[in-house]
Amino acid sequence: MRSFVRAIVVLCATFPPVAFAQSHLKPSVQEAVTYRVVDEREMQLDVAVPAGEGRHPALVFLHGGGWVTGDRSRFRDEIERAATRGYVAATVSYHLARTGPGDPSVDGFPIPLHDVKAAIRFLRSNAKEFHLDPDRIGIVGESAGGHLALLAGLTRSKDKLEGDVPADAPSSAVQAVVNVFGPSDLTALVQENPSTKPVMVMLLGGVPELVPNEYRAASPVTYARRDAPPILTIHGSADGLVPVSQAMRLNAAMKRAGGSHQLMVLNGAGHGFGRENAARAERAIYEFFAKTLKP
Repeated sequence: MRSFVRAIVVLCATFPPVAFAQSHLKPSVQEAVTYRVVDEREMQLDVAVPAGEGRHPALVFLHGGGWVTGDRSRFRDEIERAATRGYVAATVSYHLARTGPGDPSVDGFPIPLHDVKAAIRFLRSNAKEFHLDPDRIGIVGESAGGHLALLAGLTRSKDKLEGDVPADAPSSAVQAVVNVFGPSDLTALVQENPSTKPVMVMLLGGVPELVPNEYRAASPVTYARRDAPPILTIHGSADGLVPVSQAMRLNAAMKRAGGSHQLMVLNGAGHGFGRENAARAERAIYEFFAKTLKP
């Protein structure tokens, strides 16, 4: 499992930021903003707000790391770049699946998804303070973050994955989703790449044969639907950690359901794109959000 996690960290780091034309006005940034408290632990996000007045579309960024490592600093610079492009942008910390010797997972699924949904509700609740339009929120994640972004976009209150939510809380719905090489069918993932099994056990509490319902509940393909927000998936054809077949499975499920799903496969790219493919991916991401979130 350690080698699998190391590979995720190294390869995700090869998906570098790309410079784009930006506004000369510097956005304001608030760091370590607490959006949720769980067992006295503060869950935090960083948020960048474009300069000037207005109601801006918002983007939520989710880091990768195999559900067991990584942090919100992965997208700290990106939220400022997104703000110069006219988006309120937040990078979010979420619970990581961890175990002690002989102990079951204490922060496994669905706790990370509860965090993500709570962060969306927090931003929507504070729309006036952050100058964001609560009706135009997009979410983007890579690897494990892509998996959580998909679930945030596809699941609804009836799926019982919202967490402990006050009756008067705003919606956790998003209006657009970008999934960058994230898994969509966790049972198939274990079959296609057995090295992921230890992490899946930490996240879901067992192997697919023992806890099939947990794997189904945690798989975005389960929730494919016609009225889902538009989704863009970007995946490398040579991804050795999360095989491109995961993207194909999601694409097929969304097409069967009649939903909106765009699939961009980068030929020869692995889990982590390298600079040239990263430029293509980031360009596609912002073009997608411009079409789905901006007037």
